[in-house]
Amino acid sequence: FSGSKTTILAWNNTALFLGISLGSLIGGQVVAFADFGAELAISAILATIRCAINLAVTADSARCGPEAPESIGVRRQPPL
Repeated sequence: FSGSKTTILAWNNTALFLGISLGSLIGGQVVAFADFGAELAISAILATIRCAINLAVTADSARCGPEAPESIGVRRQPPL
């Protein structure tokens, strides 16, 4: 990953600012058509969905420590 660190950081910043912009846009429209209670409900629903997706995607990440078996695809680099 040493050659792609700057690319990864650039994509991370792009996603961050895109999310901030879209969140402001969508949140403003929800408040304009409904009220803050509706925005809170929609945000809670989206947060719950994101949490479920995150838990599903990272379910095996707890096994990726130093005691992780090689069968799950974790390859350790020898110390320098």
